[in-house]
Amino acid sequence: MLKNKMWKKVISSMLIVLTILITIVPSLAEAPVAQPVPDISNWARGTLNEGERLGIYPLTWYYDNFRGEISTEKLSELVTKTAEKFASLNLEVNNSFQPIVTTGNTRQDVLMLLYNCLAKYKLPSDLKLNELTAMQYLVERGIVKGSGTDLMLDRACKTEEAVILATRLIHDTYEVLNAGAKGFLWKASKNNNTVYMLGSIHLGSSAIYPMRKSVIEAFESSDQLVVEANILNQQAMLGEFIQRAMYQDGTTLKDHISEELFNKCTKLFTELGLPTETMVGFKPWSIANDLTVLASTKSKNVEEASEVANAGIDMYFLSKALLTQKPIVELEGIVFQAELFNGLSAETQEEYLTQAVENINNKGEDISEDTTEKNAVHIWLDLWKKGDIESFKQSYRGSVESDENEITNMLFGKRDEGMANKIEKMLEGEGSTTYFVVVGAGHLTVDNSVIDRLIEKGYEVKALS
Repeated sequence: MLKNKMWKKVISSMLIVLTILITIVPSLAEAPVAQPVPDISNWARGTLNEGERLGIYPLTWYYDNFRGEISTEKLSELVTKTAEKFASLNLEVNNSFQPIVTTGNTRQDVLMLLYNCLAKYKLPSDLKLNELTAMQYLVERGIVKGSGTDLMLDRACKTEEAVILATRLIHDTYEVLNAGAKGFLWKASKNNNTVYMLGSIHLGSSAIYPMRKSVIEAFESSDQLVVEANILNQQAMLGEFIQRAMYQDGTTLKDHISEELFNKCTKLFTELGLPTETMVGFKPWSIANDLTVLASTKSKNVEEASEVANAGIDMYFLSKALLTQKPIVELEGIVFQAELFNGLSAETQEEYLTQAVENINNKGEDISEDTTEKNAVHIWLDLWKKGDIESFKQSYRGSVESDENEITNMLFGKRDEGMANKIEKMLEGEGSTTYFVVVGAGHLTVDNSVIDRLIEKGYEVKALS
């Protein structure tokens, strides 16, 4: 039996190495419900995929007259959040800058408000920020575009347009300054084949966006995206997944755990707005997975947790691949990962659920003993942003018990061996192919990791972070 202290470390570890944790099972099990359609333009999808990760607007805007005129309240929120993204760059303030005063909601008004957020800082001289007018700068940098030479500056700005303008300005500035999250990136080559390996943290934060240009260029240069599981294509395997996540023998959760734990679970389901009748059909590990995400993200409900999962590194690159029609290949798949959990003993599953319930009731506190203010995932996201692989290794390895147990054997070992073998096949394949592999950062940093195994096989693996 694992001690309570050990379970807190194990749960932190799972968030880094199992994509399945960001597949919110209850929503999958529910009867289909008509979902609202986001009010967005097809031409804007690529930019919005970038913008929504920046945290400069809530996703609910997509369903609230997104292609209509932007309201004063929305414009104020967008400008405030944009200013925060620039403030996080810690640039030197230009005390001589006088903000451009504007009170309307035309395209020009929006552009000037966004320009104010940036122009208050001192930027490299080659950007000519002080030599050009505000509009000249925005046109030269490709922030504002129009129909031919008409920038339509006097037209009322739509919410969608304002979001896109803000996204372009943020991305352009970060790229010019070579700023943005560095991530944990490695490269291996053999013959004419190249494999980039990016260590992911499956739950994300707007703080890690945008990513550094070098990471994005590695993805864009690749022919295929390779992930643990393609969670954007769950429908294909949904039936098999549900069969493994739910009891198929007529029993329910009540028949497999203690009465005390069962009562705690049903009480929690009610508090979280989860359908008890549906939830009790799931196995302890499946319920514990959902509760783990809720606790770790400090989310109040499944919908909120899903939004945090959407900000994850895997989801970001999966979405980019989908939008650019880049082929997506799975290393494992969610059914494979479900089988990993099904292989756990009944005792371990109950322990996992017990700790997950406790974490929820404690509001996700103390999931990591490293700090009382931040949980482990936030610490690791900070290190990911800095590209500090060595500090991450030390912190993450401290969350994985050195002694072998049922959990660590499930998380690593054969999984790492299988991933390394598949990457070896990519490197040894015929032709010339570039792969961008995204897997949990733990697989690339623990002892005897995928990286270690590739080096043992004789491949040269270079850290690019």
